[in-house]
Amino acid sequence: MTARPGTIKAEVAIPLERPRQQSMMMSSEFLALRRGLMSLIREESLKAIGGELNDVALQGLNIDLHGQSLADII
Repeated sequence: MTARPGTIKAEVAIPLERPRQQSMMMSSEFLALRRGLMSLIREESLKAIGGELNDVALQGLNIDLHGQSLADII
């Protein structure tokens, strides 16, 4: 979901076989999915609190703004 207004940001297919086992949590596929999902969530969280952050503050968060400034995204 996106920040206000809430809309679908991404539809993510989960290509892990069922039934899922706890051991899958260390697989490269799972870890890649987790990184991607956390990035999507982080982007929307930053948009929601955008007035409290600036481009300098984002440098330590390792977030790719795809060449845009924080102001452009917000």
